[in-house]
Parts: sequence; structure tokens; C-alpha cells
Amino acid sequence: MADAEGDREVRIAIARSIKTRGKIPTIAAVAADLGKDIAAVDASFARLIEGRVFRAKDGSHEIYAYSPFCAVPTDFFVTAAGRVWFAIDAWDALGIPAALGEAGVIETHCADCDESLVVEVEADGATELQTWTVMQVGVPARDFWKDIDYTESTIKLFQSEEHAERWRDKAKPPASTILPIEQATALANAWYKNKLDPDWRRLTTEETEALFDDLALDPEFWRLS
Repeated sequence: MADAEGDREVRIAIARSIKTRGKIPTIAAVAADLGKDIAAVDASFARLIEGRVFRAKDGSHEIYAYSPFCAVPTDFFVTAAGRVWFAIDAWDALGIPAALGEAGVIETHCADCDESLVVEVEADGATELQTWTVMQVGVPARDFWKDIDYTESTIKLFQSEEHAERWRDKAKPPASTILPIEQATALANAWYKNKLDPDWRRLTTEETEALFDDLALDPEFWRLS
């Protein structure tokens, strides 16, 4: 199959499986769904990984995370659309309701004190109940992909700004920005609301920076160029 057309077909099949079955599919499952050869689908997965459409499991082209959805259990549990989902980090967890177009409940722990945190998010990203909860990001946006595993390990939820600052002083990430929960859910909603749509595509650098500007994010921290 022609690469661009075939990759789009595979991406849509992945998204359809997540939305209708509640699970991230394997290469074999996508091949079966599409009636395609496994080797051809595996090659498509490899190209999608190269294009940063999803993250692969170590030593494989199988999906580790089709963000905001993670294929394995994590400390971020999200209940939405009648199912329990997992996310790699706080940004992704807050984006799962947006991707599904459903309200959701995020359960995790404060990264500073380990107390339970619950965040309720509407399908449009609105949240009204978590006045003091914040999200911290510890790597500036332009450096996210230099070490994406480390970047994701710094994107956490905290009971308050005080807790976020205390964690930052201990962990000493290379940079830090702290977002009130309303701004964090707005970011996650804007970033992921179209992720399962057939016509989804990665934003350009200019589009991404415009999105960050629209959300009134710190331009120094969030600039990409």
C-alpha cells in the first residue's frame, strides 16, 4: 500500500480500536482489522513512530503510548466513557476526556506528598472543583524530545503550588512552569481533542506556538524556536 495512504488507514484503525474497544491495538490486530499483511502494517507502525504519532515499546514497533492513552498501567488512572484508561503523565491524563469527547475523572497522587488526588474534567476541559491543584512541567517545550522519557517524568500533578515548588527544589528539573488546574486542563483539551479523529495531524511549530499563546502560557518556557 502507498505509504501516506496506508499510514493514514493504519492510524485511523488504531484510533477506532481505542474509541470502540477501549484498548490500544497490536500490529496483528490492526492487520486483521484492515485485512492487510502483518509486515506491511509493521512497516507502517515504524513510519508512524518516526513521525512521532505514537511511542513504541522498547525493542518493538508495538504501541507503548498513543498519547494521551498508555498501553500499560501507570499512576494516572482515568475513568471516562465507562472504562478505565492509563496515561504516562499529568498532561496526557487530563487529555483523555478530551480525546474521547467525554467527561472523566483522573486519579493519581501528589508527586510531593503522595496524597491521593482526584480531578474531575468535563469533555470540553472545564473543571471547577480542584481550586488548588496544579500541574508542573520540568522541561522547556523546545527540549521535550531531547529525552522524552525524562520530560514525561516531570509532568506531574500536585496538591498546591507549594507542593510543586517543594518537589522542584528536591528534584531539580532543568526548568519549571506551574499551571493552575484550569489552565492545565485547557491545554490538554486543546492538544488532544482531535487525536482520535480521522483527519488528525501533528501541528506545525507555528500552530503549536499559536496554541500556547492563545492559552496565555509563559512564552519563554513554551517557545519552540
